[in-house]
Amino acid sequence: MQELFTQYWHFLAVQNACKINLFEAFIYANTVKNFCDKAHCNPKAVQFLIHFLTEQGYLKTIQTKKYRFRSKNWYICTKKGIELSEFIPKSRLKTRKIYIPHTKIRIPKRKNCIPHTKTRIPKRKNCIPNPQSWKNACILWGQEHLTAWQNLDYTLKTGKPAFNELYKSNYFDYLADKPAQLQNYQQAMGEYARQDYAEVAIFLTALAPKISNLPFVVADIGGGLGVLTQNLALAYPNIKFILADLPEVLAFAPNVAPNVKLYPLDFFKPLPFVADAMILARVLHDWDDEKVDILLKNCYDALPIGGKLYIFEIMQDEISANLLCLNMLLMCQSHERSSSEYLRLLTAHHFIFIDKKPFNSLQTLLIFEKK
Repeated sequence: MQELFTQYWHFLAVQNACKINLFEAFIYANTVKNFCDKAHCNPKAVQFLIHFLTEQGYLKTIQTKKYRFRSKNWYICTKKGIELSEFIPKSRLKTRKIYIPHTKIRIPKRKNCIPHTKTRIPKRKNCIPNPQSWKNACILWGQEHLTAWQNLDYTLKTGKPAFNELYKSNYFDYLADKPAQLQNYQQAMGEYARQDYAEVAIFLTALAPKISNLPFVVADIGGGLGVLTQNLALAYPNIKFILADLPEVLAFAPNVAPNVKLYPLDFFKPLPFVADAMILARVLHDWDDEKVDILLKNCYDALPIGGKLYIFEIMQDEISANLLCLNMLLMCQSHERSSSEYLRLLTAHHFIFIDKKPFNSLQTLLIFEKK
């Protein structure tokens, strides 16, 4: 029981290591002193943090029986630590040498690193974005979400979002005025989408083998940075895709496939295009029923007769998501809905239920059609 009370210490230690770019600095062998000189941090405090991260397997010391580093310990990221780095080095060599004053050692293969004699945060020109990074997600959950959770008692007493009470705004309006927080949120959601939708094209192909031969226009509504859209666009080059989201969100979208068009819009206003199929992937759970009704009406009006609506969501009647429901309530005044709740919302807008398929360990795909 006692360990429960301080579990957040572990998370906040890792989260703050991300905030000061510690893992990027230790992609290559580095010392606490060199890092602190560059990052303007307190060596004593950072040394405690480094010891903890080493104990937990995010870093490791570089020592051999033959060579001791005497008064200085050199540290380097493990695979676990690299997952929290925004960048990784370009080169992938079988072996590398690290040159340290008065010491020359050979270290076994580390495929993600290159020889590097300087102990500084690597320049971006020497690195590439880490495609497996979880850094943005780690930072996200330790900011406004954490503050809102510390005021959960307000939501428990009133049923209203603690976030709105604290910040005098709903969560998404708050992000819209703060580019740095918006970018962090969207990149964090992209990190989850990278994992969730890696096999979405294979999944949909199994449902409809001839989908790639149809002259579809498919719109991903509220698609964020377009991870899902990009996966589908690369799998189906003959289909035109629309990635639709707020203009300030699409400003952060990376380069997309040639068959993807970026469409800046507010999806609570009538959609300015018609699509043969639409996707709502983890969008509806962010909003209360009133907002969901507006969004579904707009989708219905922008679909032709027989047009399909694909909804990816967690079904509360199939997956226990009670803590996630609390999070949605205190942040957005929403919750993870059950299958019957989604069916009620969709049929109220004259959608016909077609099918329901488990997509992954958490999400389910619901397919509806416009009458």
